[in-house]
Amino acid sequence: MNIGKLSPRTKKYFVIIFLLSVCYRFTFMPYLVNGESMEPNLSHGQIGLALRTSVEHQPQRFDIVVIKLDRKYIIKRVIGLPGERIDCQGNQILINGSKLEDDYASGWTSDFSYQLSNSEYFCLGDNRENSSDSRVYGAFNAQDIKAISISKGE
Repeated sequence: MNIGKLSPRTKKYFVIIFLLSVCYRFTFMPYLVNGESMEPNLSHGQIGLALRTSVEHQPQRFDIVVIKLDRKYIIKRVIGLPGERIDCQGNQILINGSKLEDDYASGWTSDFSYQLSNSEYFCLGDNRENSSDSRVYGAFNAQDIKAISISKGE
């Protein structure tokens, strides 16, 4: 294709499409749920769309996030925010000593305690009995959280 022979209007459309695709690439991130750790809220094979994290878009409690772990990405839910103390006693999660109403969890959550630094997040899978998450990997640094889901499958 010889771009020089295209009409000015067609060139304008090419430029617009190019700019939109660049904005999409650096703003959004598609993800694929792999495994059962987010059931019943997200299912294996489900596809979602996430907004890349930035200074303006930081994770909040209960957000579903895309985390880069070594050379793969995992999907988890934010439970603990930077600087908080997270405890689980008798299947009840406590944030700084206060009971957390967690409507997303299914299954039993074993006891644990964790103090987050000012740049760490504690993330769990919704299927607590079948999830490798912060209980296994430890807290996730803010730079490891690459995107926040905007299609939560709820």
